[in-house]
Amino acid sequence: MPEIPRSQGSAQLTWSRASTLVSAGVRAYSLQFDDDLNQFRLPGYSTLQFYARQRLGKGVSATAAFDNLLDYPYVVANSGYPNIGEPRMWRVGMRWDLR
Repeated sequence: MPEIPRSQGSAQLTWSRASTLVSAGVRAYSLQFDDDLNQFRLPGYSTLQFYARQRLGKGVSATAAFDNLLDYPYVVANSGYPNIGEPRMWRVGMRWDLR
């Protein structure tokens, strides 16, 4: 089947203490094909993620997250010309919990 890797997996480590949470993870994908005739190969790849949250007060937290932390270029489509997946992405924000 196209775009379905034979093997894939993920692992995540999380640490939490008092008002701080830190998490790091890896996702890995093996070789896959971009078409149903198995002509266009997509090599396997892995990416690292990172997430942190710090509580600032009752119900309010600051967050930061990073995807593809090492900014590794990986091919997500290849029908004659390779398309590269998302570069390092980051986001920061505030979280308000109404509970």
